[in-house]
Amino acid sequence: MAGSTKSGITLRSVTNAKGETILYARFYIPEREKGKITFRRVERSTRTSDRRKAREFARAVIDAAYAKLKEADREEHAGQEYRPTFAGAAATYMKTTGNTRYMQPLLKYFGTAYLDEISQSAVYEAAEKLYPGCAPQTWNRQIFTPVLAVLNLAATEKLCPAPSIRRPKGWDHKPTIRTPKDEWYDSVTPHARPELRALIYLWTLHNLRIQEALNRTPDDFDPSARTLIIERTKNGEPVQLRLSDPAADAIMAYEWRSKVWLFSTNHRTTVYKWVKKACAAAGVPYFNPYAFGKHSFATRHLARGKSLKWVQEAGRWKSIKMPAERYGHLELREVEQEMNEFSNEWGKKVSAPRHLSLINTGGNTGEKSK
Repeated sequence: MAGSTKSGITLRSVTNAKGETILYARFYIPEREKGKITFRRVERSTRTSDRRKAREFARAVIDAAYAKLKEADREEHAGQEYRPTFAGAAATYMKTTGNTRYMQPLLKYFGTAYLDEISQSAVYEAAEKLYPGCAPQTWNRQIFTPVLAVLNLAATEKLCPAPSIRRPKGWDHKPTIRTPKDEWYDSVTPHARPELRALIYLWTLHNLRIQEALNRTPDDFDPSARTLIIERTKNGEPVQLRLSDPAADAIMAYEWRSKVWLFSTNHRTTVYKWVKKACAAAGVPYFNPYAFGKHSFATRHLARGKSLKWVQEAGRWKSIKMPAERYGHLELREVEQEMNEFSNEWGKKVSAPRHLSLINTGGNTGEKSK
């Protein structure tokens, strides 16, 4: 049975002739061919049944591959004035931070390009080539942010000047939040396959990130305790989530124990197709998992009068900054609510007299009206 994916590592359980369970790790390692960076998929026995040790083994192999890539880069330029490349700087970044997300297409695109060649126009060209027609927010997340992270780390090592690359115009624009009404869920869930129904409840009731849910395996779900283990959230912290009855019951409604992945797939594109098919069958507008998931989670509880701090903690955001920036305008502030309640009561009790006897001007008393 396959295990969860983390940093591009997939674990698979194999029982040998002696009846021992051994974990095999599947992952990608970088290789350099004719000045270009390619990725080769490998699968190796970790010689252990311990998931933590298995991932450490795979991580060590990956780190060694990146170190080899960096060393080959230095050897090629031996005897010359050393000009650091993006591949070498990216290898250092990934080894230092452990963050490999979005890096594979960037390594393939920039390859052994020198750091001093990565200009504003070069990054824009990469965005247009790798993600044509996408929104500035997508370019920022998948191109500009990782490139700037690599360059900033390289700058701290004195390999290049601090980058002056500007992010794409409109990257910080917050689009209007559109979330479905409760009737949408009533219409869609009867037409959704069982795994999708469970995912819908997890996303909208528990604010699970899309991939956090899709990377779960049957080993992560405990039906008796009705808990779901997330070994590593987006914030890098483990979570044991106590599920609500709708979410737990939806998982137990299908044969989840026999599956490789708890929800049959760990590919979000597959799930998007499931959602579109269910929406079409129900005859309702399509909403993506972000809209009916975390956006609905936040707006639903803010509409109930919960504070941003409450929503941050319930939704497991690491800080209040993101929900405040994204949903702050939806918060029903307690002070404002009490002020309006008082004002409404005051307005009911007070009726405007025909002749005011005193005019209050901040403490100064005027003459009586005639």
